[in-house]
Amino acid sequence: GGFQSWVSEFGDPDESDWEDFMKNYSPFHNIDDSVKRYPSILFTTLANDPNVHPGHARKMVKKLWDQGLGKKWPAYYYESSGDDASSLDAKQYAFVTTLAYDFLWRKLSKSK
Repeated sequence: GGFQSWVSEFGDPDESDWEDFMKNYSPFHNIDDSVKRYPSILFTTLANDPNVHPGHARKMVKKLWDQGLGKKWPAYYYESSGDDASSLDAKQYAFVTTLAYDFLWRKLSKSK
C-alpha cells in the first residue's frame, strides 16, 4: 500500500530512531524557540494530496502561531479539491500560482 512506498525514503515511524531521523530534515521538528521571528512563509496544501496530508501544514502553521513567532504570518492557503497540483483545473492552478507570486512580490517589494 501507500505506507510501504515511502518507508524506504522517510523511515518507519515504528522504529525507535524515527524521531531522531525526522529531526535531520523536518522543518516542523526544527522550529527554534530562540529565534525571535522567522521570515514570511506561505504554506499551501491540497485536501487529498497522496504524499503529504494537509494536517502537516496546519500543524506547522499552528506551532508557529502558538509560539508567537509573527503576527501576520505564516500565510496559509488550503485548496479543498484535487489530489496534487496536476489535478487542479486551469482556474484553480492559476489562482494558486497567482497567490504564490503575489505573496513573493509583496514580500520582496516591501520598502525597508
